Amino acid sequence: MARINRLERIGPFINNKFRNSLAYGTWAIENQQVVLFENAKLVPFEKLGIGDFLGKVKGQNLLFGYLSSIIFRKNRDEFLLLVDNACRATTNALFLKYGLPPF
Repeated sequence: MARINRLERIGPFINNKFRNSLAYGTWAIENQQVVLFENAKLVPFEKLGIGDFLGKVKGQNLLFGYLSSIIFRKNRDEFLLLVDNACRATTNALFLKYGLPPF
């Protein structure tokens, strides 16, 4: 059975234009609406009421939280092995410094 790439599964739900507008600060508040601009030329692509804007922010935040957890789980074993090796090396250096056998 082919393994489905989780990143490909959530990719369609990530709104890159929305994310980029927030990340690069290309947005404004005008007439009690949030106006999102596509780029530095300030061409608007969407106008949202405050409630709709906050709902979209929360939705994207949940997706990025999920994506972060996938990345962490994928790299956790490698990260923990790195930490273990670093701790072991530090401990061994201290043991040798005081004339004790290495760990």
